[in-house]
Amino acid sequence: MVETLKDLLNCLQSDPSSSLIVNPIYMASSLIGEDPKTSHFKLVREKDKGQDTDNPHILAKRHIESCAPTDVNVVNKILSLSSAPITKEELDILTSCKKIEVKLPLKITNKSILEQFGWTVENPYPGDGDPKLAGIYVFLNMVTGERYVGSSVDLLARIRRYFNSSVLSNEKRLISKSFLEYGIENFSLEICAIDPLLFGEGFDLRAGDLCLALEQHFILTNNPTLNTVKVAGSPPGGPMPESTKLSIRKSNGRPVFVFNHDKTVLLFVAESANSFMKEFNLCRQTFFKYLASEKALFGLFIFSNDILPGVTTKLMDSSELLNALIEGKSAMFPDMKSNQKISVMLIDIESKKEFNFDSLRSASKFTKTFDSNKLRYIGMDKLTKMNSGDSYKGWILNR
Repeated sequence: MVETLKDLLNCLQSDPSSSLIVNPIYMASSLIGEDPKTSHFKLVREKDKGQDTDNPHILAKRHIESCAPTDVNVVNKILSLSSAPITKEELDILTSCKKIEVKLPLKITNKSILEQFGWTVENPYPGDGDPKLAGIYVFLNMVTGERYVGSSVDLLARIRRYFNSSVLSNEKRLISKSFLEYGIENFSLEICAIDPLLFGEGFDLRAGDLCLALEQHFILTNNPTLNTVKVAGSPPGGPMPESTKLSIRKSNGRPVFVFNHDKTVLLFVAESANSFMKEFNLCRQTFFKYLASEKALFGLFIFSNDILPGVTTKLMDSSELLNALIEGKSAMFPDMKSNQKISVMLIDIESKKEFNFDSLRSASKFTKTFDSNKLRYIGMDKLTKMNSGDSYKGWILNR
């Protein structure tokens, strides 16, 4: 009997034509485990029946309805599943941070906002242009009085995203719907940026937790009605398409089987959806779309969580499947340049050491982990624009 993925692979490799008896307990147990996203939506939708609970969404709503003062213990308890606790002194600093009003649409830089706050702050991300501001932002609908609060370690980048056409057109989000209905000109924007100097060394490592704490305090104190979810950092609690929920639930912890275009040949087996997407650099949305529809990606490969009876087994290794995916993508999109199959060398200017990679993405990831402060990191946007021989942040690129 096949009880584990290892047993399955051994069976397939030793005797591809053998009949497989899969342990039903193994398959059933994989359905019990939940993807974090699925678990989140369950928490958001749990009904408050007066029960004892640690559900942060219920606790947040109860606190808002009670009109009780919001102290650090309340903030920490509600954020206990997603953020490190902060101290009373830190919350006092956060809630006393200076606020400024900014005109919409944004036509300013982080540097100009720093000047409005009267700060002289060293850029916490050297070499990446303007300083990044951490804190909260509040949109106010000046017609209805409704507010929306959010937080980010890069405030202006986050705020500008709200005015992308793809975000504005998402009417499932109350803030986007309000923008479309009343017009951006009828909104004001307030920014509360956290001064790194008030928190000393290591601020960049704690900035995310501090931002969430300040956002949570604002939610509990002001109950912004355009925030449908009352726990800071949580994604909107709107409905997820049934096909997507099913494919995520089915694939969690279960092997992924890759078949040819007509499901007659088994080509590859992966331990899980996450490991498969990571190994082959597949977009999560694309993968689950094809898993749910059982259509062939690039007209070549069908993904499934189930082993099919009577198929021929011709297992490919990872490199063979990767090459086939790249070729399939190139054939379907001939004008699209692939950055996956490129021989890349990075030379450390200081040490003269050479590092070889089989893709630009791998090279970019390497620079991100090269030092703990990420001072040598080269993003994909920059790397793809560099020519052979160009130097940047202490690296020389050779293709």
